[in-house]
Amino acid sequence: MKALDIGLETEPPVIVGVAGVSVTDPAAREALREGGHVVWLRARPETLLERIGSGEGRRIDATDPEWLRARFREREPLYGAVAEQIVDVEGRT
Repeated sequence: MKALDIGLETEPPVIVGVAGVSVTDPAAREALREGGHVVWLRARPETLLERIGSGEGRRIDATDPEWLRARFREREPLYGAVAEQIVDVEGRT
């Protein structure tokens, strides 16, 4: 069973942090839409790069600015399709 499934099956109240790649899976997007209130914490790729820092514990390309920009362009409409609420986190800690 996927971690997303476990999170969505947990008795509320619960907050589930979902990996960004999840939105690329149509079944995961549907589960998110049906599973509860989805909040997208939106940040520019540059901000994400700053927050990733050295990238320790992450995939090697996660520290590549072009890779991050490409993922942002690819996923932005998908995030928007599942989010009920968008919170811009630019300039926030």
